[in-house]
Amino acid sequence: MVQNSIPSISTKNYAAPAYGTVHSLLQLKANFEAGEIPEYAILGYTSYHEARNQLSGNQQKYWRESFFPGETLARNAARFPYAKEEGSELQIDFLSLKDFRTRSKLSSYSVLFNRFENAISNIIYGFTDKYRLTESILVEIQNLCSANGVSFLLVCLDASESCENLEEFCQDIDIQFLNASLDITDPTYNLLPYDSHPNSKAHKFYGELISSYLLDSKHISKHNASQ
Repeated sequence: MVQNSIPSISTKNYAAPAYGTVHSLLQLKANFEAGEIPEYAILGYTSYHEARNQLSGNQQKYWRESFFPGETLARNAARFPYAKEEGSELQIDFLSLKDFRTRSKLSSYSVLFNRFENAISNIIYGFTDKYRLTESILVEIQNLCSANGVSFLLVCLDASESCENLEEFCQDIDIQFLNASLDITDPTYNLLPYDSHPNSKAHKFYGELISSYLLDSKHISKHNASQ
């Protein structure tokens, strides 16, 4: 959508299923190390990325049940990054999919037991508050972009309290922020009953807002853009 709206620029989409903000940080580092330095780095954010960044016990159980049923080579080899804080430092560790926590039978029948399991998981893995982790990851991305002369834009995609908080946070630390929030629980904008992710109508809305933002900024010209 953005590429079609601004044909004079070259865009690359690095989105992938199950990615969170921590995955985006690792992808950005890899790109910069490979010499791929864009003018703009645009990151789409939704509130459910927070649990992915933290890789909470509940998220582990959900993914273990969702990915690669049965014993397969891909399942055994897969590792997922997650962020945590050691003192004041952001640290990224990896956990093998085969080591993810499983959902016990009791947790399926008892909310209290399910919460207890998740609390134990948080203690085991030293999880930090998931919202604060997201802020720390965004600061790391901003610093990385600044060091490489790249403009960083955070685009909020879902209407949530987290997105409202992030808008204020980004203003405080001078991260460009675009509020493209939609209620993605609305059937108009999601793929339910098959998938709760945003559908083509939502993506069209996002693309139009991002294109308008880039054209209105001082960095992009519709007729004379850097490739």
